[in-house]
Amino acid sequence: MNHGLRESIEIFEVIDDGRAVALEPRGCVLAPPDARTNDVVALSDGGFRVSDSFRRSENVILSGLRMRYGSHRPGFAWEWRPGRGYLHIPGTEVAYANGIEKSNDEHYVFLNAYFENKIIKVDTQNGARVAEATIPGPDNVTWSDNGRLLVASHHASSFDLLKCLRIERGSCGFRFNIVEVDPETLQTRVLLDQEGPPIGGATVALPFRGRLYLGSFAGDRIAWR
Repeated sequence: MNHGLRESIEIFEVIDDGRAVALEPRGCVLAPPDARTNDVVALSDGGFRVSDSFRRSENVILSGLRMRYGSHRPGFAWEWRPGRGYLHIPGTEVAYANGIEKSNDEHYVFLNAYFENKIIKVDTQNGARVAEATIPGPDNVTWSDNGRLLVASHHASSFDLLKCLRIERGSCGFRFNIVEVDPETLQTRVLLDQEGPPIGGATVALPFRGRLYLGSFAGDRIAWR
């Protein structure tokens, strides 16, 4: 995701020749006008689905407060296909659309509603919400090795979030969970409950070769367990 002068979804290939690792650009799709994209998942035909948290023209702090404490629901998910462009996925309207994933058959989309404290499962063909589960401050979502969804969950006040946005080095210390979610029933189980050093405010959990790697949205820490 590029949130600079333009809002865009950009594709890079990781090149590792054994001596150095480099990134090579392989494609770019501009985001829809006024979109504030957050997370993306690729589709089998070269398309993708992307979460749109709120309007880019909105004041970030004011919009966040309206979403957290009011009825403002500007977030949703888009689907982009080659030759067709973007379509709004019905049934995905939430307060701050965050992490996004797809079912194995790509029929369903899983979307984290950060300020509504829940994850939803939506049928992309008819917009029906077929399931949802309560998870505090759900950030990004990935697949585990055993076919479960892994959601990074924030236990943070608005003050905690604003304070951590100023961190450039070190770790954001507020409490987080890594929550395992059954993709069929959306039943949940907490795998990790962490607060303070060495890392707090984890934004994502990524399984790789028997380890679980954690990245934070603020600071300069990556941790594993």
